[in-house]
Amino acid sequence: SCNPNGHNPRAKASYEAAQNHPHNNMPATNVCSLLLKRRILPSSFLQSSPKCIFSTTTATARTTNITSNDDLNSGTISAVYIFHRHGDRTPNRPLCADHQIDAEAKFWRTKLPPSELVSSVSKRFPTQILSPPHEKEKTESQFCDTKKEPFGFLTFRGALQMQSTGRRLRKRYNRQNDIDFLQSWDVSVFSTKYLRTTLSAQFFLDGFLPPTPSLSEESPILPVSVRDRHNDNLNAFDKNPELMSTLVSHVISDPYFQRHDRTAAPLAARLANFLPGLMLTKQSSFGGPSGINWIHAADHFVCRDSHDVPLSIMEGGLLNGGTPMEEMEEAMRSMASQTVAHLAWRFRQWYRHPPLLGAIAAPPLRDVAKEMMQQRTNVRRYGEAKPLFRVYSCHDVTILALLYALKANIVKEGSRFWPPYASTLVLELVTGIQGDNNDDFKVRVFLNGKGVKEELMTVDDFSNLVNALVLVDEAMTGATDDASRDTLGVTV
Repeated sequence: SCNPNGHNPRAKASYEAAQNHPHNNMPATNVCSLLLKRRILPSSFLQSSPKCIFSTTTATARTTNITSNDDLNSGTISAVYIFHRHGDRTPNRPLCADHQIDAEAKFWRTKLPPSELVSSVSKRFPTQILSPPHEKEKTESQFCDTKKEPFGFLTFRGALQMQSTGRRLRKRYNRQNDIDFLQSWDVSVFSTKYLRTTLSAQFFLDGFLPPTPSLSEESPILPVSVRDRHNDNLNAFDKNPELMSTLVSHVISDPYFQRHDRTAAPLAARLANFLPGLMLTKQSSFGGPSGINWIHAADHFVCRDSHDVPLSIMEGGLLNGGTPMEEMEEAMRSMASQTVAHLAWRFRQWYRHPPLLGAIAAPPLRDVAKEMMQQRTNVRRYGEAKPLFRVYSCHDVTILALLYALKANIVKEGSRFWPPYASTLVLELVTGIQGDNNDDFKVRVFLNGKGVKEELMTVDDFSNLVNALVLVDEAMTGATDDASRDTLGVTV
């Protein structure tokens, strides 16, 4: 156990502030390790290694552990692309009655990471705003979610999840001296224009490149690049909302979608009876007979369950004052799995629609494919090339779209999979795989440390898959990129 008694007052005060953070149910060893790493606690405080709270997906689709297959571990890695969902966050918006909102906001503020930790990782991995000159002032003034605090913000638990994820991937890619890694690899990190994704990237890097004698805790090490939402390839819903609304409307107007979504209307009505804020989100629900925003509905269950908070209680009172608590809790529990399942079904219909899938998955995968093709060319031409290391901090809907685009096993027919917080989708460009007589470049795909493709793809196969998405996306947007077609080898 950790005990600050007998040490300097600043250490004791910082420790107690974190340990006694209201409603904070993080394990003591995690709190201690985080403060220890910041040199606020002396090393004698940590008596045992903190337990990593990051957990891989529990989905039952066929996957292959990266430690059990030579195809997934052998060879020389020429490029790594890590797409990760942000860590645990607070609900995206309050769904309680108006008189409960202030108390609800006060509660969720107690779940946010300590400001000194945020300041520390932000100093080591500063934000770099990427935008056209005329947009710069507007972009730097605020993120998309600045005015929503504390709703939709990364929690302390989420920060530790991302830090643990960084430590886990460090074991695979950064077994050398950190300075050598930064000099040996071409490293870039990108985030969508949200505080929760930017901070998630910073905590991921803090785990991947922790403070050491060779890496100062006070000096900037690596920037996290944030593009303006109109130029962001990681979030099509923000980049082109009008197009996305049109494409979604094509899906929801389908008779099959209408029939199935209508069967969820009674569940939606029950949810809205307990969560009146759902009725205020109808316009942002992308339509359908069920009539609510299912992401916001699922939020209620996921966020409260993550923090062991009763589903039937908001700060300031019960969700429905006229119903006994035990009865209400049982009712909410019975609706939880149905809500998440219907949300996954809706997005499954969206992502089986090629134009919609292309609009979301084509932009980021096109960037990956172009770099992979160029990397292969450089290695063949010059005998070697500096390996690439890319990190993209994004959202569940992006990760899910990429899995559908890559035809991953985990989202095959009948799947109700939804990416958990801190999920990582990794693409590796590798050559020299054991037993590969062709010795050609291959693409490996992992989700949370497990392979999700039955076979490795050649770079050409991967490029052809991306080409199909790009052509569909260009047909819908009217945009063309002849340079990218040439690089990818597309024949039009």
